[in-house]
Amino acid sequence: MPIKLPIIGMFQRGRVNSLDEFLIDPQAVNNGTFIRRSDPIGDFCQLKFPAEFSASMITDGGRAPLLGEHTADVLSALGYSRAEIDKLRARNVIAGRDPA
Repeated sequence: MPIKLPIIGMFQRGRVNSLDEFLIDPQAVNNGTFIRRSDPIGDFCQLKFPAEFSASMITDGGRAPLLGEHTADVLSALGYSRAEIDKLRARNVIAGRDPA
């Protein structure tokens, strides 16, 4: 037989911040919740890893790659020649700019 629990008063309720409010929330700022970044696309905030461990270092992974940024490197590692990669790029099969 299932147990019936009263619904009223069971849950904590409170105001929920908008994203803009969260970014300037004094507790979030003081806790170092965000990493402020700049990259070729623009400036933005990124959430920091939410836990800290005494025996393990959490490193900043850096920015996300741009579309096609590592395509030539990956294809080269798979055995494609520079000429083959250039042909794929010319036919718009792969994205990214030519890595001089």
